[in-house]
Amino acid sequence: MALLDSLVAQEGSEGALYPPINFSMILPGVYRSGHPHKANFDFLDSLHLRSIMYLSPDVYRHDTHSWAQERGLKMFHLPIEVSKDPTVEVDEALVKEALENILDSRNLPILMHDNKGRHVPSILSALLRLATDWTLEAAYGEYRVFLPPEDDWVREKPGKSKKEKERVADLQLIARFPLDSLKYDPHHAPTWLGAAGA
Repeated sequence: MALLDSLVAQEGSEGALYPPINFSMILPGVYRSGHPHKANFDFLDSLHLRSIMYLSPDVYRHDTHSWAQERGLKMFHLPIEVSKDPTVEVDEALVKEALENILDSRNLPILMHDNKGRHVPSILSALLRLATDWTLEAAYGEYRVFLPPEDDWVREKPGKSKKEKERVADLQLIARFPLDSLKYDPHHAPTWLGAAGA
């Protein structure tokens, strides 16, 4: 929370900065969130982004697309679709492409986002944690941070625990993803990748 504490002004302060929904720093220069809105642009400007990555088959919203273009950001649009069936995995090739773009320091700082900042950024965040030598359980913990609140889930199953809200296909992909298949230039790898390597 130190990053947010230092960037977000106190309520009622002039020039308050507002992060996008479900915003978090994953690693130095790697941020995740839901889709940014106009109210978030000043906050995002304070991050000095070089790139923005939209992880959705939806068309980029005009205001966000224009904001990114005006700032000369490199834009990655990876149409990763999340099935309503929790046993269907997201496209592994697109996940690999997203990770390889993040592993190029010339693209950092980068904001990766989908519409709500939940499943796809959570999968990538967990895989980045594994690439930096976190345990699988700790990476699963990272995946679970932004799961939807209980009232966003099906009403006929009240009281579902957070663990029951996971998509089993996401957890399976995280556990079996071939990190050693990632291709990146070691000369342009982020310093946090260090000796861990993917």
